[in-house]
Amino acid sequence: MTDNDFDAASNFVQEKPWRLVNIVQSLRPYLAGGGIAVGSGCLWGYWVGYEWFYRPISPGPATHPLTALCLLLLGTSALLINRSTIFRGLSTGLIFVVLAFCLVWFVDLTFPVHISPFITPFQGSVTLDIQHGKSNSLGLNSLVLLVGTAASLIFYNARYLAAAQAFSFLAAFIPAVSLVGYLYGVENLYGAMSLWTALAGVCVGLSALCMTAEGGLLRYVLSPYSWGWVFRTQSVLGLIFPLALGFLILEVMRLNDHRVFGVYVVGNIWFILLMVGVSSFFLEKVDQQRRRSELKLLEAATQDQLTGLANRRKFFEFGRYEIQRIDRSNNNGLWLLMMDLDHFKNINDAAGHDMGDKVLVMVSRAMQKSVRSVDLVSRLGGEEFAVLLPDSTPDGAEHVANRILASVNSLCILGWTDIHGPVTLSIGCSRITPGSTLEDGMKSADSALYEAKRNGRNQLLMADSAGQSQYQ
Repeated sequence: MTDNDFDAASNFVQEKPWRLVNIVQSLRPYLAGGGIAVGSGCLWGYWVGYEWFYRPISPGPATHPLTALCLLLLGTSALLINRSTIFRGLSTGLIFVVLAFCLVWFVDLTFPVHISPFITPFQGSVTLDIQHGKSNSLGLNSLVLLVGTAASLIFYNARYLAAAQAFSFLAAFIPAVSLVGYLYGVENLYGAMSLWTALAGVCVGLSALCMTAEGGLLRYVLSPYSWGWVFRTQSVLGLIFPLALGFLILEVMRLNDHRVFGVYVVGNIWFILLMVGVSSFFLEKVDQQRRRSELKLLEAATQDQLTGLANRRKFFEFGRYEIQRIDRSNNNGLWLLMMDLDHFKNINDAAGHDMGDKVLVMVSRAMQKSVRSVDLVSRLGGEEFAVLLPDSTPDGAEHVANRILASVNSLCILGWTDIHGPVTLSIGCSRITPGSTLEDGMKSADSALYEAKRNGRNQLLMADSAGQSQYQ
């Protein structure tokens, strides 16, 4: 492929804007703000003694003050992480403060020690809740949520986006399970995690995830290309349908009615078929785009950009294929016309390159109209053209060449032929016989072409079997 062909092909391969990546990244401060708001609200509730702010469902679990403080610090860290160097340093410091709290938390959960009460704000309220039999403790789920978010922010700072995404998925997954438990009213799913902790955990986890939208798996999910649409469509269906089936399963368990179970099975089957159908639809669209792109690239690689004729690469591919065919079939052979516009340099010098291009385009159209559908007209470069005539005869080749001469001579090109007279060309013709090569035929036809130019131009010369030129 020549440079011009490559430039033409590259026009068909243009990068689409990844707008969804920017949109998702813009959600980061709002999600981080949600974590800050919930964490601050819980601490304010402890301060003023307003229980609903840290225990939204009474007598359900409460958000522990240390959990609320860590969520507040992580939300603030996520908010500051992409700002100036000073703020990034503060963000990193907050992350390590949270990790220090989590380390103390882990030691309390693992060993028979109680260090966390010494670093917990509003410990008196926590103690009072426990004395009254209310749930207010540091749970393992909350610990994993906080460590996962902190690790995600650390890896994001180090630009390990794939690792940051993995930890942010983990961090958001745990509170998401708790939210599903609250949605279905299943206590075993949320355990000791309060609704506020679950909401704030999802916010800070998704905030950390949104930061990494420019890389990793999430970038492919947000792709503007068809596979991105496939993934997003399946994700939406995969979210809605299982949630709906969850209510159905709970109803089966409540009623102990096995007939409803049949609806569950059939629903699963139809959902799988729907997902396969949606995937097939989008994959077919992807494949259509691929086929169209391949066709355009093939055309750009094998067509002359100015005239639309076959280029030099296509000429050689077609010629060698036909030579292999005649070697097998031993038919009449392949005929070659080598053509060159007469005094083309004078056109460029006198009227400019725009007029030269116009002449080349008009001459190319005239040539294309003068040949058979099985023949190949090529522009080899500049004002040099060639025609390959498969399964032809001497009379047939001569007839086509004379038609080309007449068509080009009769062209009316405003700005040139009306001032300077007709455009003419010289043609050399040769036969490529079984056992010979395309280069042999070109050499013979070129000799006839140069002889035609020496004899006065605007004429056809046929090369005989020995390569000698014969005037026609």
